[in-house]
Amino acid sequence: MKRLLSFTKYQNGFMLPYVLFVISIVFILITSSILLYRNDIYLTDHYLEHIRVETLFQMSQMKFNQEILSNDSPIPPTVQYDFPDGKVIIHITTESDNLYDFVYIITTKELNFKYTFSYTVNIVTTQT
Repeated sequence: MKRLLSFTKYQNGFMLPYVLFVISIVFILITSSILLYRNDIYLTDHYLEHIRVETLFQMSQMKFNQEILSNDSPIPPTVQYDFPDGKVIIHITTESDNLYDFVYIITTKELNFKYTFSYTVNIVTTQT
């Protein structure tokens, strides 16, 4: 006669490993969902910060054009603008006659980061 193992003959205690396996799978799924959600919040904050920086950059460019370039006043070496979302400092250096190098230093109030943009522009002044 064949001898049967007790855990295959009586399956009363055999339910615990199944339950533990299902609970661990559910726990892993919930934990990964929470981590993905936290990562999405982090990315959204940084996307909004990028939009804030681009807005500050455009606002300072337009204000510089209105105040300095449209009035044909001399170009100062440093200009600073304070906006509700942050502060913009523009350092201007002269490359040649009409060629200027602009360095924008943008500091936001929300995440308190500092961004630097640099570019060269050719400014043609109108003579009357």
